[in-house]
Formats: sequence, structure tokens, C-alpha cells
Amino acid sequence: VNVPLTELLAFTGVNEADLFGGDQFTIRFELKLTDGRSFSNDDNTGTLTGSFFASPFLYTPTVVCPVGEDQFVGEYVISDVTGGVVGGSPFGDGTVVELTIGETSTQRVFEATYLPALAIGNGDVPFAFDLVCEGVTVLPGQSSGLQCSAGILFGPPVDAAPGTYDQDDDSSFTITFREDETGDCGGGGDVTIQLTKQ
Repeated sequence: VNVPLTELLAFTGVNEADLFGGDQFTIRFELKLTDGRSFSNDDNTGTLTGSFFASPFLYTPTVVCPVGEDQFVGEYVISDVTGGVVGGSPFGDGTVVELTIGETSTQRVFEATYLPALAIGNGDVPFAFDLVCEGVTVLPGQSSGLQCSAGILFGPPVDAAPGTYDQDDDSSFTITFREDETGDCGGGGDVTIQLTKQ
């Protein structure tokens, strides 16, 4: 299903000039059967979506600002801004990482070792984030590759503002994320790193 932006704007009565990155439209589908029954997101159970109708029936497309495929890619150096909450610099101050395009044109990914100063032999893990109109949104539930009990996860910040970037300058930007998102090691916290292009 394709719904053009012009149709969404006409239906909601919103002017394109009033849109900003992060705004969302909600599109709800309803399936009507020939016997009179109908199903939508309120009826969404594992049986309904898994066995019969493979649809969540509810979609929330997000307004994004385009990011060029040549922007925010290549080698970047990580600088620790706030320090970590579990044990030192999360990815190592001065670590060089390669940024690549992720699953969407606005997503970026790098791989790095979590808490490299511990030198315990854990390997690189992917870290993904979205560039949303000059804000850096970290995806929730990302594995760090280490655990205290169930696993240390990264996610969006809770008590701090997201990181920022300049659409016209990819020389440096900040990422703020929640380290130990689920409190696996006794409690998480928001940390900030800066990435500077080499």
C-alpha cells in the first residue's frame, strides 16, 4: 500500500510547511469479511496476525529529513563526553569506527567493542541510530555483547536530550544513549559520545 504525502496532508488538514522531523501519521486498516466480521488493530492477537492475517493493521510513518548516501559515512573517531555508567568509556575514547548506511537511508551503523578497556575478549557489536532532522535517535534493545545477568542493552536516553547533528556538516555529531537500558548491572544511565570524521 502506498499513501502519498499529498493524500495524508489533505485528509488531516495539515500544511506541509507545518511538518517537522519526528512527526507521525497514523494509518489504520480494517479488514471486512464477507460474513460481516471485521478485524483491525484492536483485534491484533498472535493467532490473528500470525496464522490468518499477516498485518499489524496500524502503521505510523515518520516524517524524516533526507540524509545523503555520502553523508555521515566513513571513518569516525569516538570521543567520550560524559563517561559510562557500567565501567569506563562505553566504546573507548579514541576508537576509530566505520559508519555505514543501515536499514533505511537515514539510519547509520557502526561496530565497536563495548568496554574495550576491560580487555576480556568480547568482540565488536553493531550500534544503530537514526538521523531524524538534526536529532540522533538510538534504537532500543541493542545488545552490548556483555552481561551481568541477562544482558546489557543500549537504547534511547531517558533523562537526557538525544544527540544532535548538522544536516549540512557531517564532520562531527553527538549520540546520547541509555547504557544498561534494562538495569542488568544494577541500573542504567544516559551517556554521550561524540563522533568526529577523520
